[in-house]
Amino acid sequence: MRLAEKIFNERKRLGLSQEQFAEQMEVSRQAVSKWESGQSMPDLDKLVLMSRIFEVSTDYLLKEEDVDSSKGAAKEAEYTGHSDSFKDISSGQVETVRELKEEEIKEYRSACFKASKRISFGVFLCIFGGVLVNAVEMYEHPKGIDTGLSAVPMLICIAVAVGIFVFSEMEMKKYVYLKIQPFLLPEEEKSRLAEEYKGFYKTFVSRVIMGVILCIFGVIIYIVCNAFGEVSMKINSMTIWDYISTMGLLLIIAIAVPIFVSAGMRKEYYDVLMQKNGFSEIRKKERSENMDVMTVVAGIYWCIITAVFLGYNFTTGNWGKSWIVWPVAGCVFSAISIGITYFKSNMKDRL
Repeated sequence: MRLAEKIFNERKRLGLSQEQFAEQMEVSRQAVSKWESGQSMPDLDKLVLMSRIFEVSTDYLLKEEDVDSSKGAAKEAEYTGHSDSFKDISSGQVETVRELKEEEIKEYRSACFKASKRISFGVFLCIFGGVLVNAVEMYEHPKGIDTGLSAVPMLICIAVAVGIFVFSEMEMKKYVYLKIQPFLLPEEEKSRLAEEYKGFYKTFVSRVIMGVILCIFGVIIYIVCNAFGEVSMKINSMTIWDYISTMGLLLIIAIAVPIFVSAGMRKEYYDVLMQKNGFSEIRKKERSENMDVMTVVAGIYWCIITAVFLGYNFTTGNWGKSWIVWPVAGCVFSAISIGITYFKSNMKDRL
């Protein structure tokens, strides 16, 4: 029996549609259709994932022999008596996937939701520091005072935010295994999460829309205030409206971005437990392999960005506008992360 037939028969044995199977395999329905019709062959990593889903060995899938597919799993894999482990006869290895306990799930939920609130507040403080910088500078200039006090409130906000981030990271570190190791959920938890996620997703979409609207509204305020500034008296090359427009934009962003962060972190909670999107089995393996590299890169990258930011501002005193470096640095870091993952993936394929 050919691979195409085995894929079709095993999928039917599990009662999966092509769409459902494609979702588990992280491919399109068309890809599954081509596999089952023999028009194309799945890659090696897809074969490994397929063997796990079907609970058969890769040898069974690849060998062209006349084997009853309904007995394929029984012939190629010997169950150890537990619902979460099986023995691969061809390799003689036993692979065990641990089932999460209800207490673990509750603890992770509580930790995630608390962390989302703390980190959202930390992000708010980082951006709100820019509002305070402009407020202090606007006050200093009419008084003729140039003491450099504008940097102080922002640095205090950043210091508090960093403390929040570090504390949250330490609290969540003990749950990293959920993001890099496969696990099983009790059936009742699967059902509960699936139902809960349906309700949450509507909230998630509405929060994203709300955040986008706020950001657009902030830009509108910035443009309108700058228009007023064209006819206003100037203070040290900046009008009062320049400060007001910048503060208004930053304040709205400070409200909008935490909405994105909180919604994203809560969605990640469901993705992790349901092992979907970026936390499927293959993605977990990639994350585990890249974790050490990204930890080093992140440490070096953010230290350099912070040093450049502080060095530039203490030299020029331009605290009011230089806040833009942080969102830009965040986008660049995301690009670096994607680049490292892509590079490692290509190197692995070549080897």
